[in-house]
Amino acid sequence: MKRILTVFILFLIPLSSFSQSGIGIRGVFGYSGGTFGGVALTYQNIGNFEINGAWNSQGVAVTGLKLFELVDAGAVSFYTGIGGGIGTPDKFESVQAAVVATLGMGVLLGPLQFSLDWRPEYELVNPDSDPWRFNFGFAMRFMFPEKG
Repeated sequence: MKRILTVFILFLIPLSSFSQSGIGIRGVFGYSGGTFGGVALTYQNIGNFEINGAWNSQGVAVTGLKLFELVDAGAVSFYTGIGGGIGTPDKFESVQAAVVATLGMGVLLGPLQFSLDWRPEYELVNPDSDPWRFNFGFAMRFMFPEKG
């Protein structure tokens, strides 16, 4: 687990030079049956993209999203995005892949960003009887200073 965390952080540090970006954790709270719930390492480049690596007692998941800023009111922003995810939700017995969307808001307090989002997912690979999933997430990220 330490190796995965180290590789994740080393991969993301060079990305921080593109715009204001941050690294942190995201708590995932399932809303519909079978939705992946747990904790995620998260990297977000504001107005650009977000990458999450999540795990819980059942498996792991990776999600990538292209983000679009809807409203930027200084320390408060609203955003949406679309992307994809892949995961093993049942103790590595199968793999599922999904199209993922997001709608959220972030509040920047000094170097910390707090965000709340809602993510609908539609499973494309190995869907359950109902391919729609929804979850909510609360994230806290340390934001790197903006580069000139």
